Amino acid sequence: MARKSEDLRRLETEHEHNLARLRELNNQMDGQRQQELHSKGEKRIMEEELENLTAERNDLVRRMNELSEKYEDYVRTMNQERADIMRANKQHVKLLTAKLFWQILTAGVQQRRKQALQEMMRCADKLKHME
Repeated sequence: MARKSEDLRRLETEHEHNLARLRELNNQMDGQRQQELHSKGEKRIMEEELENLTAERNDLVRRMNELSEKYEDYVRTMNQERADIMRANKQHVKLLTAKLFWQILTAGVQQRRKQALQEMMRCADKLKHME
């Protein structure tokens, strides 16, 4: 009987030990579930943040492409305007050169006329004195 009683106590102790271990394991499992739920929530938040950051990055890339196109258009326009101004300047230089050449020729012709008239006047004066 003592042996049965000792076996019974040992079984009760083992049963209590197993119950304690079962509670401990249940607590650990509950903790793991809570941690898993928390991790899922964090994962969802991180995924939302990642989506927002991706959308922002894509928007920035699109904006950079738009700015690059605007810059290229600006440079193209400036180069075209510079070429137009250079052509206009060359044409203006040609016109100024032609005008200056014309003025020099006209001045030369006027000078020759004046000299010719003066020569005619001298000849006329000489002819008057000869008479």
